[in-house]
Amino acid sequence: MVKVAAIQVTSKINVEKNLATCACYIKQASEAGAQLIALPEMFATLGGGPTQFMAVSEEVNKGPIQDFLKQQARENNVWIIGGTLPIRDQSKSRAACIVYDNNGKFITRYDKLHLFDADTENESQRESQYTSHGESVVTTETPFGKLGLCVCFDLRFPELFRLMFQEQVKLVTIPSAFLYDTGKSHWEVLLRARAIENCCYIIAPNQYGNHNENRRSYGHSMIVSPFGEILTQKEEGEGFVIADIDVNTIPGMLAKFPIDKHQRIKVSNEGWYCPLPKENSTVK
Repeated sequence: MVKVAAIQVTSKINVEKNLATCACYIKQASEAGAQLIALPEMFATLGGGPTQFMAVSEEVNKGPIQDFLKQQARENNVWIIGGTLPIRDQSKSRAACIVYDNNGKFITRYDKLHLFDADTENESQRESQYTSHGESVVTTETPFGKLGLCVCFDLRFPELFRLMFQEQVKLVTIPSAFLYDTGKSHWEVLLRARAIENCCYIIAPNQYGNHNENRRSYGHSMIVSPFGEILTQKEEGEGFVIADIDVNTIPGMLAKFPIDKHQRIKVSNEGWYCPLPKENSTVK
């Protein structure tokens, strides 16, 4: 068993204040026994628009936000999933999720693949105007089981999770700033579906509340079991949720319900394919 935590905050444009708030909850979660702590998307700044996002963007392995993550990992002796922070990429930035171990050592980085260009009932978002999309699926070994990384809008693309499933991930973190309008209908059902489909734990830290007069996040940060059970959830307000997980139960679940062996349609970085002999194909 291992304790994992997801932090929920209402980030605004003041980076120092946001980091201080995150530090408070990281400390509390570590004191409660968490060994892995995930921060939400854009934990350091949110609500200032593209100009603010670009203004606080950092070079690789250099800058106050990355220094903060390293320091928090070391001081609290925890693995940190660094939500997302802006890493410079020519005229734009990458929405980078960076993982540090409990010594503050860089482990891996995932750049958000699917950018949120969409219109909701009350908002219009064009993330691609100031963010470059990533190119790679990222999984990594940890002391807690193989970890897969994705961010917010990625949740709507099950093929990404299938690639991670084929890498035998045991837990997936989904740092998010999921909007209120869509969150109330889609957030829980998508998280539970991804956990069930891929027989993995889901750790989903989300932003909450009003970041400015035009942007509101749904909250409801949660940790979900491979069976789709919500182990813990924080519906409103700032704080954190923490739960015990046991990735050693996953092989037994797959032995009873072997979706990994039954899967006929595969997905790769080159696309979908069906490994059936041509003579058995029903396609004419």
